[in-house]
Amino acid sequence: MALYDDGRMLSSDENYFFWRALNVGVDRALFALESMDRVDMPAEEQLILEGETKALLAFWRYLLIETYGAKDISGGGAHFAETATSVVSLEGNQVNASVFYADIFNNIDAAIANLPDPSDVTYGKLNVGVAKAMKAKFLMGLAGYEDGLISEVKSSWTKSSILSEARDLALSVVNDYGYSLESDYEMLWHVDNQKNSEVIFAAQFTDDNLFNDTAFPSADRGNDLHYFWVTEMRLNIVTGEQNVPNSEQHTLWYGKKQSYIMPTLYYLEAFGNYDKRLTGSFLDTWLRLAGDDPLGVPVIPTKSTDTVLYKSFQNLSRDEFDTFAARGVVASGINHIYNDGVTAYPTDESNTPIGAPTVNGRKGFHTFKKHLDTSREDARDRNGNKDFPFLRLAEMYLIAAECNIRLGQSGSAIPYIQAIRERAKMSGFESELDISASDMTMEFILDEYARETGGELWRWYLLKRTGTLLTRVADKNPDYATGGLTQIKNYHIVRPIPQQDMDAVGNPGVFVQNDGY
Repeated sequence: MALYDDGRMLSSDENYFFWRALNVGVDRALFALESMDRVDMPAEEQLILEGETKALLAFWRYLLIETYGAKDISGGGAHFAETATSVVSLEGNQVNASVFYADIFNNIDAAIANLPDPSDVTYGKLNVGVAKAMKAKFLMGLAGYEDGLISEVKSSWTKSSILSEARDLALSVVNDYGYSLESDYEMLWHVDNQKNSEVIFAAQFTDDNLFNDTAFPSADRGNDLHYFWVTEMRLNIVTGEQNVPNSEQHTLWYGKKQSYIMPTLYYLEAFGNYDKRLTGSFLDTWLRLAGDDPLGVPVIPTKSTDTVLYKSFQNLSRDEFDTFAARGVVASGINHIYNDGVTAYPTDESNTPIGAPTVNGRKGFHTFKKHLDTSREDARDRNGNKDFPFLRLAEMYLIAAECNIRLGQSGSAIPYIQAIRERAKMSGFESELDISASDMTMEFILDEYARETGGELWRWYLLKRTGTLLTRVADKNPDYATGGLTQIKNYHIVRPIPQQDMDAVGNPGVFVQNDGY
């Protein structure tokens, strides 16, 4: 959420569609499991199908409890369906967190026991590697709660024991199933490299727009993530004029402009100056498109005017701005994006950005590249075909490192961070990304998650489960320092149940809204 505005969260379509999709997924999984014995199929095939279904059921249950809470942790909580819906029912069922998690682990353990090796199935099919990665993630979620709740799920479990198990599962995924890190971080997100060796589990989309038609509600429009992270390309954020030459607001290559989600200054600065993941995640240079066609590809630059827009990751002085302008390039620096209330023309390099975005900066930020989709049919097309990776191998390395840090084995975390940093090193500056045991703190690992997995939709859950959501949002995002409706509060560690479902519930007073909303 851009603002922690309770009214907006209660009524937003995005919250409702997510709630609905998760509950529909659970219902369909339960129906499949209840119906399976009535289908004539070989026993081995049935076991695999049961494993696939139970893995998905566990995944959807996990997202439900971690997003919407449970009776004993948020006062209300997600609906826990015990059976598939055979007739329309408006009665909700709220249970304690241990009930949710016991069911999650029962299902994922069955999936691990029944699913085949990744080498035995086609790409995209659920397999034992996926199930182990899921269980590692679920254990990390459970580790966000106190030992009392953890032992309710399984009497022999403690926080330390489940962190050890999560680490071992993550390392099994790393070592046992043929996954490997891509050598080029930026290529992870290339539309022609969606099926790569680092992807463990992805939501796959079709390139047939018959199934991605805009007549469906936004939750059913293929993958439209590309749409939310794109700058206003024609805007000169220093002057406020729409005067970027040879540019279009909507292009296939640089995205369909929407300007909904921008990075914080903290996020950009977390990379430092020598981490290739910065330019692998964000655009800083826009080239003229071939034929000045919004459907075209960038030209191979041969003259200075082939660059039309440049957004530096550093401060940009007035002299530098004028030098770019003389070449026909509209340029800006982070001091133009994150200096609300400060003059548009900083006089020198010491004019440090304060963090709060300017009015134009909120429209003209660095475009986030991970979700850009050049396979769309038209520059204005919101329908997206690009797969979305829910789980990838780098996260398993991060989980292993985090577990070792939390278990007091910081030195043992170093090899896992080094493994994912190798491809991020810039030639000639490799030592800048070297790390030591003294670096291995939770503050460091949270920043490393941001550098490696930022924008992949798990950040809120990570900060929530590590107990750092409230402090990090207040510290790292200046928008939340203003108070009022924008200020994050203690109960925002869960989302509200959508108001339209609360209005329709058949057992009001029993099925209740989460505390605070």
